[in-house]
Amino acid sequence: MKLAILLSLLLLACGRATVGRDPRISAYIENFETYSGVQFNGTVEIVKLNIDTHTIDGMCSLQRSRLTKELEVNSRTSRIQLDSDTYNKAIKAGDSLLLEQILMHEFLHCTKVKDHDPAMTQSKSNYLMPKSVMYPYSFGNTAAYKNNREYYFKELLK
Repeated sequence: MKLAILLSLLLLACGRATVGRDPRISAYIENFETYSGVQFNGTVEIVKLNIDTHTIDGMCSLQRSRLTKELEVNSRTSRIQLDSDTYNKAIKAGDSLLLEQILMHEFLHCTKVKDHDPAMTQSKSNYLMPKSVMYPYSFGNTAAYKNNREYYFKELLK
């Protein structure tokens, strides 16, 4: 019993969330952490988000502090959630880039409180593409994301 309590305290004291990461998608988050230098301290999970006709591919949940009423950004209460139907469809189609784009979008919501950005820009190949990975709709399965991953990854550094 004492050992269990000691191990629990050790996990909390380290400040890094090692528990609460779904192993099917944890590698994406670890890649974003390495690239950005920002450690995500919350939970990463695959859950059923879509109810009836309301479609949500991913979601970041942040809570407010009971004392200060401020958002607790990148805390143990932060949650990145990926819809299970979206995950299953992407895996079936072999579309890891869709998962990457959705999870990067949610990672930036949860770690940097970035808002949605509906703006479009011209690509180097002269087609319209979302200006930001914070575009309000999933686009990881498009040529815009596939051909411009380096451009979108730079947002992790801002």
